[in-house]
Amino acid sequence: MKRPGAAPRPASEGLSVLFECAPWVCAIPTSWIKGLLTVDEGRLLATTGAAPRLDPRTVLTNDMVLSVGSQWFAAWDFGQMVERAPLASGWLLLHIRHAERDIPLALRVGPCTAVHAVVETVPLPRGLFRARHSAIEAAFVFDPGAGARPAIGLLLNPAALWAARELERSAGLLESAGLRAERLSHG
Repeated sequence: MKRPGAAPRPASEGLSVLFECAPWVCAIPTSWIKGLLTVDEGRLLATTGAAPRLDPRTVLTNDMVLSVGSQWFAAWDFGQMVERAPLASGWLLLHIRHAERDIPLALRVGPCTAVHAVVETVPLPRGLFRARHSAIEAAFVFDPGAGARPAIGLLLNPAALWAARELERSAGLLESAGLRAERLSHG
């Protein structure tokens, strides 16, 4: 993809996990990802009420966490975050640094297309996207090969995907979920 006046630039070093969020393919560098799960591999729980186990494909609300073994992650849906339909194929487990601590976040994504190096990107104008525009660093062309149609890709910066208040809310949610889990295990 070439535009007048916009020279392609190399993307970050290494591989990225590519996932679908129609009409795009989105890429997050693997250096950010602590785990990759199918949508059914973790336990989605609501922290308010009786905290029943929820259908992992349900529309996410601000009180949900994903339990993976003994670890807790605040649950977010990338589709909902960018004002698209909810996604429900897998989870990317991330730790985002905020206020001198790492916040464990589970990002629900669409079908993973590939683990692939994003080699040439084109910067995008800041106003092109209304939601989460600071997290969308650049565009690229993803050619899956084998006669499949190429797609427009968006290279994401996870550090800019959440606002500070969202990270603070997630940290508080995880603290209360951890305390509740501790009380249940000792009581």
